Amino acid sequence: MKNLILILALLILIEGCGKKVTPEPAPAPACSSLSSLGLWFDSSTNDTMTLKSDCTGTGTACNYKFRYSLPNSQGKINLIVDESNMQGSCLAKGTSICGFSLDKGILYVDCGNGVFDYEKL
Repeated sequence: MKNLILILALLILIEGCGKKVTPEPAPAPACSSLSSLGLWFDSSTNDTMTLKSDCTGTGTACNYKFRYSLPNSQGKINLIVDESNMQGSCLAKGTSICGFSLDKGILYVDCGNGVFDYEKL
């Protein structure tokens, strides 16, 4: 009998006394509010860059795979290059602080290896 009472008590605890807990919705990805998301093209380097809402991106000219932070008040981002072919003016793997601004539909990126201007595709 003691075991039956103990089992019933455990079942009540496991069931949470009949209360249903509704999970909270997942927060939006950190970069989802940026107007710079999407596909961009720089004709001087023939680079197509993709900026995603989860703060990751790719670049075709340097075979980049990277992560980035939200721009600070000076328009700077932390860019973490995870993959690069390191040819020409391509950044090596690692972290760079880059200028990042959007003006009249042109995205300007300056990581110290030149200023690149991208048009939205």
